[in-house]
Amino acid sequence: MTPIPMNQFIEKITSICYFDISYDEINKTYLFNFEFTEDVDLSEFENAINKLKYELIDVLRSIKYPQIYIDDLRTVINEIKIWFETNGLDKFENFDNLNNIMTISKDKVARESNPPYTIDTIFQFPEDLRGISDPFLFYLLLHKSKTNNYENKNDLEKVKLYYVLTNYLESINSFSTFLEELTSLIDKYGINFNNWELIQPIIEVSQKCNFNNSKIRLAQLFKIFKSHKVFTFGNDPFKSTVNMKRFIESNFNYSTGDSIFHSTKNINQEFSILSNFQKDEQIKFCEEVIEIMRNEIAELKSSPNLRFEVKRKE
Repeated sequence: MTPIPMNQFIEKITSICYFDISYDEINKTYLFNFEFTEDVDLSEFENAINKLKYELIDVLRSIKYPQIYIDDLRTVINEIKIWFETNGLDKFENFDNLNNIMTISKDKVARESNPPYTIDTIFQFPEDLRGISDPFLFYLLLHKSKTNNYENKNDLEKVKLYYVLTNYLESINSFSTFLEELTSLIDKYGINFNNWELIQPIIEVSQKCNFNNSKIRLAQLFKIFKSHKVFTFGNDPFKSTVNMKRFIESNFNYSTGDSIFHSTKNINQEFSILSNFQKDEQIKFCEEVIEIMRNEIAELKSSPNLRFEVKRKE
């Protein structure tokens, strides 16, 4: 297969890094890239980035100085990352900073069906979030406490858009991390991009650990063990936190109560939420972990005390 020309590939990256947000005054909701937030196929973000990773390797195989090209791509990616960070869009409280790029749509856009998530449907669910299998719904329920139970109905629409936006940003971050890992391989091995054995592990995801609980519980578990130095990820406080989050995203899937496991993305969001997450819910999870430990202690006490003797050779 003939690789995409370098300039054309940079254009593809640039087009992905720019998005459109608008407010539909007719339907009183937001659109992301001209789609209603609930109609956006979030898996397409990840699929598009994975496809770009393979296309990039083909491009790098055909050029003499790949690092220079990678640096150009990182410059494009960093522009949008810096914009997100400058506007504080890692926090829902800064949502209004999106107004600088938001357009108003007065076109009569017909919806094929009624929106699946409304104020009425949100309040049909109990406060206990366990058993919620839909990640989108789980996110909306989690933000009730941040929006005063959606007293302002438009806040629900804001949270929907924010959920899509953070998933989009996570895909961009995934590609940024990929570029960093390629740079590391070049620095370490002076890599030849025809050497698939070195490149394959950073493109293809190996088997992950399935955490049989929610994403917020996964973050809480690591937060507890890191704060008590059970888990350590380096001596530098900032870098260790970054390393921990990357480790979780690279190695864990989570569940929301069904038998389907979801890839862990943007775990930084969950760590931010924990500071505002209901204390009673956090205590409840701690009690569940303690109960597991008690059961383990009971099993150990009831099992035979086996001793193994190692015979040394004369």
